[in-house]
Amino acid sequence: MRSSEILVSEILKRLSLLNDTQIEVLSDDYPQDVRQLMWIALCKQYPFIADFTIEVLVPAHQSGRHQIDHDDYGYFFNSKADWHPELEAVSDKTRSNARQALFQMMRQCDLLSDANQLIPHRPADTPLYRVVQNHLETFLALCHDWEQERVSPHAERELRRFLECGILAYGFARARCDDCGHDFLIAFS
Repeated sequence: MRSSEILVSEILKRLSLLNDTQIEVLSDDYPQDVRQLMWIALCKQYPFIADFTIEVLVPAHQSGRHQIDHDDYGYFFNSKADWHPELEAVSDKTRSNARQALFQMMRQCDLLSDANQLIPHRPADTPLYRVVQNHLETFLALCHDWEQERVSPHAERELRRFLECGILAYGFARARCDDCGHDFLIAFS
């Protein structure tokens, strides 16, 4: 019974970190969007996970390196310990359990395969992409009209870049499988 109480408590904590629009997307029950929002909630709840995402997952994805392994976690943990001396006191067992939990959460959120490969996503196939695509200009115009609700240049740039994500017209690389010789294209964004 105790484990189900912990599970419910963790779910409620994560849901409380989402805004009404994000909760509405969850209720639409598109599995990919649900998993991505759960990862966002995890990042909001746990700064360590947010930092891992920013410092390890994003650069790996941007550089085309899809394998995330225990060494990545070890380097990340050690770099955090340089700035947070309290991490030096964490036992090897606790460190291993935290790594195991993080990798399991990445798998559950469909960011990482069982072979620790980053799973590519096709944003243009998601309802979230369609909402941004169909309503971004209206949203920005409304925010401009409501002078107190300005959108930062950074946020606008990121929303526009999101619409370019996975689209070959915005740049791509050609790759070849060494085993079968098959060529395929990989979008830069």
